[in-house]
Amino acid sequence: MIIRLYILALEIDRKRAQAAGLPFYCAPKPCKRCGEYLRNVRGACLECKRRDNMQWRNRDEYAAREYMRLAARKHRSIEENRMRGVIRAQVYKKKNPHKAKIRRIDSWYARHTFAAKQHFRKYYAEHREEFYNRARIRRARLKGAEGYFDDIDIFNIYRSQNGMCAYCENREDLHLDHKIPLSRGGSNWPHNLQWLCQFHNLSKATKTDSEYRAILAEGGFVVRTPC
Repeated sequence: MIIRLYILALEIDRKRAQAAGLPFYCAPKPCKRCGEYLRNVRGACLECKRRDNMQWRNRDEYAAREYMRLAARKHRSIEENRMRGVIRAQVYKKKNPHKAKIRRIDSWYARHTFAAKQHFRKYYAEHREEFYNRARIRRARLKGAEGYFDDIDIFNIYRSQNGMCAYCENREDLHLDHKIPLSRGGSNWPHNLQWLCQFHNLSKATKTDSEYRAILAEGGFVVRTPC
């Protein structure tokens, strides 16, 4: 459509363009600044006007954007502007579903900060082990370890150890440990996991299961046999 209007403008003068309702026409003489023939029906050169507008936008981008927004709003009703906003929001949601969801969550959290914190505290207290499992899996993924485990695997390991530490008979404050540490190439499969009490887990550090058992045996400690 625009190309056809340009072709028509090249064939008629200013008066005929005004009579036909065209926005531009072809002048008999070129512009002194740019050498183009296309002019606005008001007499301004299209190319010079475009360059001036670009310079103005680059000079003061905020003022140009505000001017264009107010000029567009002046020619539309409130209902038209509302519908344009709705359509623009729908298009944005389709193109960026993840960002739109994050924006909705952030706006809800800003309006219900206290209630959200209370909900998160309650959920964490009821699902603490689930949070720990996610943290362990994420740490293993960052270290490049292969393997995966879930709550059922952890419960089976706990039941096979009779609810006790793998090295002693302590049943309190048990920690999930990797027999071969992730830092030394251990996997994240269930067969590489065991429950340890806090003392043995912290003292074992980055040693393997066999290395730590040998150290305990040399020190005269009575160690449970592996399950």
